[in-house]
Amino acid sequence: MTFDPLTNTTHSEPGGNDVAGGYHRFTPVDPLRVFRLYAGTIMITSVLSLLLGLGLWYGLRQYAPRYTSEAQLIVTGGVTDPYQPVQQVGSWRSGMDMIDSVIRNQIVRIGSNEVISNVLRRDDVRSTAWFGSFGGNSLKATEDFMENLKADKIRGSTLISLSFTAGNEADPPVILDAIISVYLEKMSSESLGETEGVRQSIVRQRDRADQDLRQVEEQLKQFKIQNDLSALESRNHEATIAYKMLAEQKVQLEVTLEQARASYEGLIESQKSGATNYSPQQLAEAEADPAVAIRDQRLRALREQREVYLDNYGDQHRAVQQIDLQIQAAEQEKQRQIERILRQRQELTFEETKRVASSLESQLQAIHPRIESSRARLRDLSQKIEEYRRIEARAKEFVQRRAKAEEMLNAMRLQSDRPDSTQVRRYSATAASKLSFPKGVVIVPGVVFAMVGLVTGFAFLKETLDQRIKSPADVALLPDCELLGVIPDATEDPTNPKSIEGIVRIRPTGLISETFRQVRSALLTAMEQHGHKTLMLVGSQAKCGISAVVQNLALSMAYDGKKVLVLDANFRRPSQHTLFDITIEPGLIDVLDESVTFEEAAAKVEVAGLEILPVGRPRDAASEVFESSAFSQLLQDVRSRYDVVIIDVPPALLTSDCALMAKHVDTIAVVVRAMEDKRGMVGRMLRQLGGHRAEVLGVILNGVRTSAGGYFRKSYQEFYRYHQAGTPSRVTSIADPDLIDAAAEK
Repeated sequence: MTFDPLTNTTHSEPGGNDVAGGYHRFTPVDPLRVFRLYAGTIMITSVLSLLLGLGLWYGLRQYAPRYTSEAQLIVTGGVTDPYQPVQQVGSWRSGMDMIDSVIRNQIVRIGSNEVISNVLRRDDVRSTAWFGSFGGNSLKATEDFMENLKADKIRGSTLISLSFTAGNEADPPVILDAIISVYLEKMSSESLGETEGVRQSIVRQRDRADQDLRQVEEQLKQFKIQNDLSALESRNHEATIAYKMLAEQKVQLEVTLEQARASYEGLIESQKSGATNYSPQQLAEAEADPAVAIRDQRLRALREQREVYLDNYGDQHRAVQQIDLQIQAAEQEKQRQIERILRQRQELTFEETKRVASSLESQLQAIHPRIESSRARLRDLSQKIEEYRRIEARAKEFVQRRAKAEEMLNAMRLQSDRPDSTQVRRYSATAASKLSFPKGVVIVPGVVFAMVGLVTGFAFLKETLDQRIKSPADVALLPDCELLGVIPDATEDPTNPKSIEGIVRIRPTGLISETFRQVRSALLTAMEQHGHKTLMLVGSQAKCGISAVVQNLALSMAYDGKKVLVLDANFRRPSQHTLFDITIEPGLIDVLDESVTFEEAAAKVEVAGLEILPVGRPRDAASEVFESSAFSQLLQDVRSRYDVVIIDVPPALLTSDCALMAKHVDTIAVVVRAMEDKRGMVGRMLRQLGGHRAEVLGVILNGVRTSAGGYFRKSYQEFYRYHQAGTPSRVTSIADPDLIDAAAEK
């Protein structure tokens, strides 16, 4: 929830800081408010820390300086091709991944014990002030050496950055040059040893290839003597042709035999099934047989004779019928003759097919031995030729191996002569020593940032852990709590009132009076919506200023034309009779024990529409009177007589009076003292009051100061600027109470 001091309203925000059933343990902090509140402390801390940082830098510069010298080595990965162009810096960057491991290995080797011990044995290193500071103790020198030597890869390159730090300005370049010299000498020695070992291995490979080549050449010579190679190839060619011819002949015989067998099996199947499916050619050949031709001739003669009889006698004549029988018999005889011819021919075809198949099988069996013999001869010739080819291939292989070995030896000689053949070499000269510690740009800002950060962090921590309610933002952290208004502290009013008691009457145009009118409007609006008339103002402790708030709200409502009764129910510390300058008796206690009537006890004051019912005899009162029927009846009576009844009660957390009266009153407003009350305490009080008949309207924040981080300062200033603009010209200072009073009277 947020509060708008200009409209005197509160707003709930989605995802805000409300916590159901409790309160925040940590206060959300406004950074701008904290910086304004602690601006002076932060400025003083900044100045002091700046002076401290400068002093620390100067002291370290005089008594504990550190100087650093740098140099670079370049890792090329070595030369793999002696004929490639000389490598330049960056030309191998496309292969960075391949030499990253080489760079890491070289960094480890630079800081190895062997390199360090060799460096420490050099005369130029032993003559430095750095080495002399250890009194000849090599162990301590080695430990300090390893601590101050830095070797690292320069990102995006193949350079290794080396640096050494010492207390004397002249020592780092000397020691760094010694490190690089020892390391490169070691690398060169190792490289020569490795190169010589490789060269000896290649020489042995070349000699072995020569020996193997001589043996193979001798084998070729003996093979040529034993076998005439040209005649061998010719015989192999002839054997190949002969084998191919036999193979083709075998395939043809197998195909023909398969066809003959298929035809033979078809004839057998036809014979078994009794089928007479003859081809048109077979039928035509049977028709052309002489025996069938004679029968055809006789049929033609009979048909011609029938035509004559038919013309002469008609189709019913006996002669025509007899010749029809003769024609039918002749046709049947012809058909039987054709079938005899076809069967005879089929039997001849069957015998012929069987004979052909038998002949093909005999030929196929006869060709098998010839094929096997040809195949064996061809295989023998091919093996000899293949053996010769293998010996010849081995000879070529040994020739190539010998040539490769010679080529490698030549490449090694060329590579060793190249200036870029070494894998690691110096890239830049050793730089002069520079002051590396202390650095003013680091020490001074570091001290300033550390101290200012510490003070600022303490301020934020203090504000975060502060549970006091200081502003409407803190009220918004209370669960389900409405802010009814904000009343500034008396010191915030430029008219300089001593207190806020009766300020609505004394300073009606002042800032605090205006805030009471805003609270009055909020209370009346909330009460009139539900027809409530009794209002109990409650505080958590005695410092809340409830009595003064009750007095000013009653005056403000009376000035607004309301008929108001102030009922003082604070038996322990009654104050309304003092604030309104009336007698304490008779009062509430006297009315409840019926010693006097309400009309006799209620006191009128000079403000029209406002009456006061003081406590009466407080020493004779007890809290139980608030549970009596007389008190309940009294409240019923005053509801009908007054527009608003405001009840002043003791603190809720110190007495039980508030809880007892909460059963009878209509509404409750909680008064919270800024910078005094804590959220947990107010939250507990709200939960205690929320379970009774009375409706808790919200919280009135009393005694707010602009000095606490600048709350409402701009709003207060704007109020007085606006007020001053509407004041007569003779009112020259809003800080003059007499002038403001005079303006108010007019």
